Formats: sequence, C-alpha cells, structure tokens
Amino acid sequence: MPQWSLRNKILLLALLPSALIAVMLGSYQVHNRIGELDLLLEQRGLAGSQQLATVVQASLRLENLELVSELLRNTLEEPGVRSAGFYDRHRQLALRAGPKMIDSGLGDTAELQNRFIDTAHKLTSTKSYRFIRPVFDNHQHGADYTKAEIVGWVEIEYHFNAITLTTYKNLLISCLLLIFALAACCTLAIKVGLDFKRASLRIGKAIDNIKAGDFDTVIEVDGEDELSLIALKVNDMADTLQQANIDMEYNIEQTTGDLRETLETIEVQNIELDIARREALEASRIKSEFLANTSHEIRTPLNGIIGFSNLLLKEVSDGRHRDQLDTIRHSAEGLLAIINDILDLSKIEAGKLVLDNVQINIREIVEDTLTILAPAAHDKGLELILISYSDIPARIISDPLRIKQVVTNLISNAIKFTESGNIIVRIKLKDIHDAQAILTISVTDAGVGISDQQQLNIFNAFTQANASTSREYGGTGLGLVICKRLVEQMGGEIGLQSELGKGATFTFSLRAKLPSKAVDTPPMDALVDKHVGLYADNSAANLALRYQLESWQVHVHTFSDEQSLMDEHQCEPLSAMIIIPGDSELSVSTLNRFSSHVYQQHQCRSVLLLPTGIGPLNDDGLNSQHTIALSRPAPHAKLYQVLDTAVNNYDITATSADYKHLFNGDAPHILAVDDNSSNLKLLTILLEDLGIEVSQATNGQEAIEEANKNAFDLIMMDIQMPVIDGIQATRHIRTQCSYNRTTPIIAITAHAHAEEKRNLMLAGFNDHVTKPIDIALLEQTLLTWTAHHAQQQATTCLPGSIDSIDILSNTNALALEANDKPLPKPVDTQLCLKRANNMPSLAVDMLNGIIANLGDDYEQIQDAAEQGDMPSLLELVHKLHGASCYTGTPRLQETLSNIETELKTCCKEALSQEADALLEELLQACNELIIWQQQHDIELLLDDCHQD
Repeated sequence: MPQWSLRNKILLLALLPSALIAVMLGSYQVHNRIGELDLLLEQRGLAGSQQLATVVQASLRLENLELVSELLRNTLEEPGVRSAGFYDRHRQLALRAGPKMIDSGLGDTAELQNRFIDTAHKLTSTKSYRFIRPVFDNHQHGADYTKAEIVGWVEIEYHFNAITLTTYKNLLISCLLLIFALAACCTLAIKVGLDFKRASLRIGKAIDNIKAGDFDTVIEVDGEDELSLIALKVNDMADTLQQANIDMEYNIEQTTGDLRETLETIEVQNIELDIARREALEASRIKSEFLANTSHEIRTPLNGIIGFSNLLLKEVSDGRHRDQLDTIRHSAEGLLAIINDILDLSKIEAGKLVLDNVQINIREIVEDTLTILAPAAHDKGLELILISYSDIPARIISDPLRIKQVVTNLISNAIKFTESGNIIVRIKLKDIHDAQAILTISVTDAGVGISDQQQLNIFNAFTQANASTSREYGGTGLGLVICKRLVEQMGGEIGLQSELGKGATFTFSLRAKLPSKAVDTPPMDALVDKHVGLYADNSAANLALRYQLESWQVHVHTFSDEQSLMDEHQCEPLSAMIIIPGDSELSVSTLNRFSSHVYQQHQCRSVLLLPTGIGPLNDDGLNSQHTIALSRPAPHAKLYQVLDTAVNNYDITATSADYKHLFNGDAPHILAVDDNSSNLKLLTILLEDLGIEVSQATNGQEAIEEANKNAFDLIMMDIQMPVIDGIQATRHIRTQCSYNRTTPIIAITAHAHAEEKRNLMLAGFNDHVTKPIDIALLEQTLLTWTAHHAQQQATTCLPGSIDSIDILSNTNALALEANDKPLPKPVDTQLCLKRANNMPSLAVDMLNGIIANLGDDYEQIQDAAEQGDMPSLLELVHKLHGASCYTGTPRLQETLSNIETELKTCCKEALSQEADALLEELLQACNELIIWQQQHDIELLLDDCHQD
C-alpha cells in the first residue's frame, strides 16, 4: 500500500467505507430475513402438527384409518410440506403420505428412535424440518393431558426449498444495491482522481524539465487549491536554481584546471597502489604455502629423529650413549615446539585458526596435562596440585586441543621458573547464563616472580621477562602471546598477578556453551560414608585431596606425622589408607611396614601416591597384597577406581598395560602408507613391536593396489604423497575397494588444526595421528579402532573406570576370569535403557526392530557362508554387529564380535573351523533372543525397569 499512487488511495478511501457499510447492512438484513423465515416455518410446522394431531385424534376415536390417511394426503397440499406420517402407540409407521422422510444429518440410530416422546418437538436434517407431536386419548380425562394415554404420533416434514429461494432472492437484491452504491462512489472517486492526476502530471512534467536544465519552465496556475500552491513553489524553485546554475558554472570553470592536475596525480598513485596490493597478496600466498610446506618438511625428519631416538633408548644400556640419545630427543622436541609456536602464531595472525567445538570434561583435560607434565615437575622436586570445585559443569562445548595448549604452556612456564614448592592449578565456575558457562583456570607457582615493568610487555610477541644474552631461562617468547590470542578467540581474557621473588598467578577465563541435553554420568557413590585415612607431608596436597574425598562423602582421617600413622589408638576402623610421601622419601621397607601395620590394624589396603618416573613399583619390593601404587597427581577417576578397588577388596591387577598381550595371538593386520622411507620404517617398527602384522605402501597407488588384494583391520595413511595423495587414495578405497570399504583409515599428518581434522573426516578418514608420532597416542588409537577380544573384555571393567590405561590394566585379570563367568544373557534391560538414552519407548522400538529382522539377517549370513562369499559375509556380520551395539543384547553382540574378528583374520577364500563354530553359536544366540521375546512383555518390562 505505501507504493500505491495517490489516485488509487483516493479510490480506496471512497470505495472501502461504502463497501463495508453496504456489506454489513446487507448481511444484517439477509440474516434477519432468514431467521424470520426459519421462525415462521417452525411456527407453521408446530401449528400444522397440532392441527393434524387433533384431527387424527378424532378419527382414531371413530376408528376410521381411511379418514386418517385422507388427512395425511390433504396435509401434503400445504406449502412446504414434503411428507406426513402417523405412528401407532408401538412406534411403528402405520400410515404415510409422500416420500420417505430425510434422515441425513439427524445423527445415529439411537437419536431417531428417541424421537417418540410425550411432547411436541422438532428434528432438523440437512434439507428439512421434521415436527413430531404425540396423539393423546383424552376422551375420559378431558383436557388433562398428563393423565391421557398416548395412542400414536404424527410427523410432518417441511422442506427448505421455500426458505432457500427466498434467501437467494434477498441476496440478489442486496448484491444489486451494493453494486449500485459502489458504482456511484467509484464514479465520483474517478472524477476526483482524474483532476488530481492531470494537475500532478503538469507539475511533474515541469519538474522533469527543470531537472533536465530547462529553468525557464513556468507552470500555469488556474486556482487556489493546494496543488496550485505547489505549482507556485515550483516556479520559485526554478528561478532559484537558474541563478544557482549560473554561479556553479562560474565556479566549475575556476576549479577544472586544478582538478585535471589532481586527477593525473591520483591516477599515478592508484597504479602504484594496485601494483603494491598485488605484490602483497602474492607475498601472503607464498608465505602461507611456505609455512605449510615447511611444517610438513620439517616435521617429517623430526618424526624420524624422535621416533628412532625413543627406539634406541629402549635398547641402549650404556649410560653415556643414553645421555647422548636423550639429548638428541630433547633437542628435536624443543625444535618441534618452536616450529609449532611459529606456525600457530602465523595462523592466528592470518585469522585462519578455526576452533573445534566438542563436548569435553574440563577437569579431565587439565588432569591429562598435569599427568604429562608431572615427570618434569617431579625431576625438580615440585608438586603439581589440582583443586577443582564441585560446581564445575560435567560437560562443556569447547576446543580441548587449544585449552590443553594454553594450560600446558602456563604450567610449563611455572615449572621452568620455579625451583621448589608447589604449583597449584585451580578450576572455578564464575557464572552460568543463557546456557553458557564462564570458567576460570589459574596456575600459581612459587617461582622468581615478574616485576611490574616486565608485566607490561609479557604478552607481546618475542618478548621475555629477561631478554638479555645472560638470561638463565630459554625460549622464544611466543608461548604467552599464543595463549593470549587463543583465550581471546575463545571469548575469554588472560591476566597475571605477580611480585618479584614471590611467584606468579596466571589466570584465564573460558566462555563455553553448555550441552543442550544433560549428560548422564555414572554415579560415584561407592565410597559414601567410608572411612579413609590420609597421610601427606605437603599441606597443599593434603588439602586438595581432602577436598576431593569429602566431595565423594568420605569420612577423612588425617595423620600429621609418622608417629600418628603408627598409633594403635584409632577412633574408627579405616576402609583404606592414602599415603603421600613428601620430600623425605620413605624407603620401600618403611612403606611396607606402614601398609602392613594399616592392614593388620584396620584390615584395609594402602594407596601410595608416588612421584612419576621411578619404574614399576611392585618390582621394587612393595607388598602387592597390602599396597596399591599410583603416580601422582592421580586423576580423580583413576583415584576413585583404585579406592573402590581397595575398599571393596577387589583383586589388584597390573598397573601397566602390555599391549602385546591384548591380542592373545590374534594380532590385527595393518597397512602402513608413507612416501618417506624413514617414517615408513619407524611406523613399521613401532607397530611390529606391538605384535602387529604390517604391510607397507610408499604412495596412494600402491595403497589402493594392496587394499584391492587384502582385507586389513586398519589402514594408516600419509596425506602428502606422490602419484596419488592420501585423500584421493582414501576416497577410492571407500567407494571401489570391496575388501576395505568399511576399514578404519587413520590419517598421519603434520596438520593438527580443527579445520584440517574436519576436512579429513569429510574425505573418509576415521581419525588422525599427528607427526611426530607419540607412542602412547598410537597405542590408544589402535585400541580405539581395532575390534578384538581384548577390547570387548575391557569394557567390563570396574565401576568408575574411564581411563583407557585403567581399562588395559584390568584386561589380563578379566581374561583369566572369563572361563568362570556364565554366558551373557540374551537381553539386558538396564543396558537397553542406557543405549536408548533412558527412553523406554525408543528402547522397545530398537529391540523389536533388531529381533523382527533377525531371521532374515541370519539367512543372508548363512547363504553368504555357504556360497563362500567372504566380502559379503563380512559386510553382513559387520552390519548386524553394528545394530546390536545400539541395543541391550550382550550375547548377540559378543557372538557377532567374535565372528567378525575371526573373519578378518582367517583365510579370505574359505571359512575356518572356528568361524563355522561361531556361526552355530550365532544361530543359538538368535533363537534364544526370539524365545526371550515370546516369553516377555518388552514394553512392561522396560517401563518397570525405567521406574526402578
């Protein structure tokens, strides 16, 4: 409407009110008329039925049915009457004149049967009214109808035709009147609009002439209305513009010469700026390519240097040679750290650093960092202490790699500049608002401190507190500036408080979103109301550990010295004892004496939290029956698990994982692909040391050929290679290689950024390992992506086990107990609910879905086995195995896992005897599951389980 012309608005103003008034009045009149006709018809019907009932009453008294029939036929002659009928006292139709009455719209049969009552009433159908009136025998009782007997009913039906015709007639008259009124208004509005349009066009044409430069234009004024006043103003404007135009031409002539000279100068400058811009863009592109290539080329030899140094350190026993190798390894790691800092800073400054957003546990991230840095701290006699408050959210959405990078840098600096004392890390919740949490992480040391003048420049690039050539501490000065940029990109701030000679506290805030759905975490309630002793020389460590134990609702009994520890008089029997030896190291014999005394007095085990890097503790003579040893700082989940083990008297398993023993002679077959011979050799040695069968390829083409010939359990693929690179090779394997279409493929790359990782996932990779290869990360990756018996058994660890190292440590013990355990049951209702996110309806659908297709799935597997189609058989088993992992069917899941493992390791042309036996177990597991479904009400069972 804002774009309408004024003429259209005048028409609208003239027509809309009159049209609305006419429509409302016409509708009102038609509605009243229809109501009057309807009321008139109802009155006629009631009167007609009264008259007919009276006459029928007299005829029945004479017992003359012929007369009643004649009366009914005479009733049809009345206007609007369609049909008439008489019903006897048994409500049966005795006589009728006219067609059958219309029942459409009267409701169900019960409503029609209940129409015979002792009063006159009306029934309305879609096309007629039906009036029903009882006929009374009041011969004996006179006019008292309450005592009269009903001898029948009369019914008259009036059709709506007359009303409809009258309605249409009224509507037609109303429409004609409306059209006439609108036509009159429209004629008047058009006349006014045309007059306005002619005047507007005349003024508009004059304005166009003035705009074109014809300032002599004059508008003729023939009235005194508003448009005439506008025309006068336009004439005055034309005179003013004409004078201004004369002045402007004079000024233009004066400035034209100056502008020519200025334009020539600007043109030259523009050409020079364009050339400089192109050179800058090209330089930026070359710089980016140079940094990317440099990253790959430098990391590749560093991977070989660090990897082979670690291998030689395992074999060389000569002390001097070990020191030399250790120096080589530390130098290479230092060079790698400098390269990473420079690349990170350049990526941040270029605005190309992309943060990852995944659900993380912030406490676990910090604990992992402390575990990695603990050896360096313990070598200097420092203690790393973590204080995390209980109100910290269980999960946040942020970038774990960048958080760990900031925390690692701050703690590393604290270790570097501190000679003795504690390094305390605190995690606090500052605020929660609009599904967003603000956390603060602080690192406090007891080091040399930073002066006020040094604090002004500490966060600038390539700046150090002591930048002189005689400085005691090394470094590039990039760590803190990278931390500052990363924290700011994550929406936080970083700052410090320090005094020279009294240590420093670096604090950074972290702004992170909370998950839209709460994450179910296993309850840590196994230690509630347990009594645990605590002996620690370090007061800060004592306080932090006491706070942690009390958060688990543990009763903590603190021992201040060795004498109190050996005291026989103890108020409460202890469930476990935690000992943290301080600077004055306790000997093995003393520790054994302490633990034996505690065991004899309280019948409980002792948990030793010892510094890292002292070797296998139990091999040094510790009593494994009374003592469990952990490296400190111990992650809270691992400490909880160990305390649970000690309190509940579980068997103590080995504290270190031996990856080789996990396969039990059934090692996976892995394809290693890398164009660099030293890297390929290193990767092969690392894998073979873990007891893994390795095949090699030096480029993407060879990898495709190997993947077409053999089925692998895992493929480790380099990215930058000649002939065909890793990404193209992976896409080819995913789409065209029947043996390895679903095989996990791990990228080996020097790029560890979130954006690069997402690109690799989109290309078909399952995970990535960065160069130089970290052996612990490599082992964890292998455990994650190889489906073997050890992994399936590891998932049944003690409650609270979330650390992969803890899972491995219990594997051997679980394997020894496997033969004594009963077979898994067909259905685990608790597991069903857990897999369905605690939603019973979803759990029912998932369970019924897999059982409904179980017969067809087994037949397809059996057909593929009989035909010897190994790729199809493996694909069918893998598909059913994946479906079973989302339902609570332990027996079926374990059987399918064993079959898939056997198929991957047996001959590719024929089934082994073990595979045939496992297929028989699969048939039995399927039958048990079907029988279980027939014997149980799944919905009721899961609902009861959910309520419990």
